[in-house]
Amino acid sequence: LIYLTDVNECLVHNGNCDNDCLNTLGSYTCHCREGFKLRNDGFSCEDDDECETSNGGCSHVCENTYGSYSCACPITHYLNENMKECHDIDECAGDHGCQKHCTDEYGFYVCSCDDNEILNVDGKHCNKNINECELEDHGWQKICTDNMGSFACGCEEDEFLKNDGKSCTNIDECINHHECDEKCIDTAGSYRCTCDAGKILATDGKTCFHINECELEDHGCQKNCTDNMGSFACGCEEDEFLKSDGKSCINIDECIIHHECDEKCIDTAGSYRCTCDAGKILATDGKTCFRESNLNSLSQLNKLL
Repeated sequence: LIYLTDVNECLVHNGNCDNDCLNTLGSYTCHCREGFKLRNDGFSCEDDDECETSNGGCSHVCENTYGSYSCACPITHYLNENMKECHDIDECAGDHGCQKHCTDEYGFYVCSCDDNEILNVDGKHCNKNINECELEDHGWQKICTDNMGSFACGCEEDEFLKNDGKSCTNIDECINHHECDEKCIDTAGSYRCTCDAGKILATDGKTCFHINECELEDHGCQKNCTDNMGSFACGCEEDEFLKSDGKSCINIDECIIHHECDEKCIDTAGSYRCTCDAGKILATDGKTCFRESNLNSLSQLNKLL
């Protein structure tokens, strides 16, 4: 029988292992201590970054160290007994500095005041709220709404607030939107419709329709009236002309302008008639005059008549 004896390689220079050498039957293996890992050469050890695996089990911050690691928390948290989990610190339980009320939030806290107070700019102390709308110098033009620690200006329904945040300007409905048939006149808070000359506004306040002014009693024409679209025109008889007022008529005196009377001309409405001097009579042509003494001659009379 041949007996073989195992050689413990770990006894010679620790098997060249950096840390631990584990002898096995016919061979051996190198192992690293906790916090280290074996390199590919199978002998040497290097730091094992535990934070690379599941954040080292830390709930927040994992800080790797040579051969080990540790968990850390934000300044507003504390590390639990297991040295891995962080818990929020209730700042309101300590010296928070709030004058009135303290509300703990995750990682921070906030101070607050009573309903009729506002928080100072330091975030801790409280001041009584001032109703700026009751002050004379708040600057609002129309409507002022008091807010906690401030105020807001507003305008009427048909107005909008200007860029200064205080002044109001009217909305011109005639530019943006209106339902007028013809003309639109903007008013404060609304608008109204009107029509062109010769038309009247319907009861709906929007629609315009034509008026025959000649059918109205007050058209003003003395004689003839002619209706036009949106207006009317006055006229006169054939022997008359229209005065400068555009409505009244004046007779044309034919005795001045033109007549055919032998002696005297008398103007009449729309015409004229002729007369003769004393001792003369008017011929049947209505124009010529002759002496009565000439009637002694019948032939001459017949000739004239």
